[in-house]
Amino acid sequence: MTGLKFHTSNRLERLAVSLARALETPLGDPLAQEIIVVQSRGMARWASLQLAQISGVCMGCDFPFPRVFVERTLRAFFPGMAEPAEFSPGAMAWKIHALLPGLARRREFAPVRNYLDGDEGLKAFQLSEKIARLFDQYLVYRPDMLLRWERDQSDKQWQAALWRELVGKKGTQHLAAISE
Repeated sequence: MTGLKFHTSNRLERLAVSLARALETPLGDPLAQEIIVVQSRGMARWASLQLAQISGVCMGCDFPFPRVFVERTLRAFFPGMAEPAEFSPGAMAWKIHALLPGLARRREFAPVRNYLDGDEGLKAFQLSEKIARLFDQYLVYRPDMLLRWERDQSDKQWQAALWRELVGKKGTQHLAAISE
């Protein structure tokens, strides 16, 4: 049987036994993987070891983090959704770093220009990384704000202008756009 199942307990050992029991029933497709959403790599490792100890083997299991699971699920319904790497903090940092020199000349970017005054490159990249991590958090926790920035061209705040430049005119379906 397929579907989303939640198992709760205040004892990890009980959860491991419950998970092992749930995995006893094979999936319809022998090559399909069981998806077990975890919060950390340590939890994935612990769960795989517990499953191996209880069942004798742990194979055919995928342990994605919640965000990866949500993105995969959304991609099944919205195939045009942007690749996760396109809006990853690492990729956005490089894109922002490439955009900042040109945008720093604009009036709304005066605070950024003042901050980067006299920089030889490192400070600009560190700022780009911080902005990218912030935009990544906005995608999850403030999608309404990002969508408002995309629609409202009159918003002259530097973050809004930078986001519009980052998204561009290609109409990318990012996580915030899909969740609307």
